[in-house]
Amino acid sequence: MHNENCKANHFGNSGSMEASGAIKIFQFSESLHGLQYTKFLGDGDARAYKAVNEMQPYGDTSIEKLECVGYVKKRMGTRLRNLKLKMKRKKLSDKKKTLDDHGRLADAEIDKLQRYYGLAIRNNTDSINSINSIKRAIWATYFHKAFIDAYLQHDLCPTNEDTWCEYDRAITTSEVYKHKNTLPSEASITSNMCVQEIINN
Repeated sequence: MHNENCKANHFGNSGSMEASGAIKIFQFSESLHGLQYTKFLGDGDARAYKAVNEMQPYGDTSIEKLECVGYVKKRMGTRLRNLKLKMKRKKLSDKKKTLDDHGRLADAEIDKLQRYYGLAIRNNTDSINSINSIKRAIWATYFHKAFIDAYLQHDLCPTNEDTWCEYDRAITTSEVYKHKNTLPSEASITSNMCVQEIINN
């Protein structure tokens, strides 16, 4: 039971708490601060944005929904981990190992792919053709990690002087580069499906 000095300001289930709070923030922004919030930065849960948008706090003034890059890249890692869990006991096309076996899609490898995915978005949001640039950068990291010396796929990697691609850096300095820590083709093909799903959504 609540005591007499209870300062609870929300009554309802926890799922509606964020939407309720967002509505109040937008509802009183003009009277309290003389401001109109025209952008809404969310964490992937569309309920709060939908509630604010339906309320139309500023009449015909539209509110743009922004996506948090941190949440988007986390979603990449989550889907890859869910994929690995789903295929835990299923051997891949080489009939030797499963997706979560040593040298396949390890958690450390997922962490790298997740980090590269976030950087691909952050580093290309200001370009003129940002959507295509982001997609190209995402696929560049995938191909960069997925293949070996016998089958190179660095066509999408950036070729500028400070490129993150060790292979392209080695070419500019005439050094011999040997690929390491790459995903076996069986694991790469499986991860490819997950990458395509995320990019297209």
